[in-house]
Amino acid sequence: LVFVCFGVNYTPTLLILLPGKRWATEEASRVLGWYCVYIMTLAINGISEAFVFAVAGGAEIALLTGIHSACSVLFALLAFYLLPSLGSAGVVVASSIVMLVRGSLALVLASRYFHRHTQALPWAQSIPRPLVLASFLLAAGITTLSEQWRRDPSTAEKFLPPFLALGVVESPAARIVVHVAVGATAFVGVLGSVALNERKAIQMIRKEFSRTKVD
Repeated sequence: LVFVCFGVNYTPTLLILLPGKRWATEEASRVLGWYCVYIMTLAINGISEAFVFAVAGGAEIALLTGIHSACSVLFALLAFYLLPSLGSAGVVVASSIVMLVRGSLALVLASRYFHRHTQALPWAQSIPRPLVLASFLLAAGITTLSEQWRRDPSTAEKFLPPFLALGVVESPAARIVVHVAVGATAFVGVLGSVALNERKAIQMIRKEFSRTKVD
C-alpha cells in the first residue's frame, strides 16, 4: 500500500532528483509507477503462496505447479497485447496482473485449507483496519492532486488552495519542494493512523522481533 499510494506519485520526482531530468521521461515515470503497483501484487502473491506451500499436500502442490505454467502463458499473451499500447510499462502491467491472479488463486486454496479445519479464513486479521485503509486512500488522493499541480499548476487551480498560486511556488524546483512536503505530511498522517488502529499488530511484530533476538 505504501508503494501504491506514495510511490506512484513520487517516481517522477525521484527521477528528477536522482538521475536528473534527462532520465525523467514520461515513459520512465510510467514504468516505475506501475512497478510500485507490481511490488504490492508481488507481496500479496508471495505471502499467500508461501502459506499454501507450507500447508499444502501433494494435490495442492501439483495444482499450484499447473497454475504457474498457465500464468506463464497468460503473461506472454498479456505482454503481447499490452506492449504496443503501453510500451515498456506493458511488461510490468502484465506481470502485475499475473501476480494478482496467482495470489488470488493461492488465497482460494488457503481458504479451502481453513474450511477443512472447520474455520474461516481470518480475513479481518489479514488486512488493515478500515480507518487505516481510508488514511491510505486519502493520502493517495492528496498526493495525486499534488503531483498534478507539480506538473502543471494551471490545471490544478480548481481544487488547490489559493496560497499555492503564489509566486514562491511558481518555479519547478519550488514545486518539487512543496510536493515532497505534502507527501511527507501525508505519510506522517498514515503512520499515525497505523499506530492508533493497528496496536495489536504492532505488539505482535515487536514480540516476534524480541523472540528473534533471543533466539
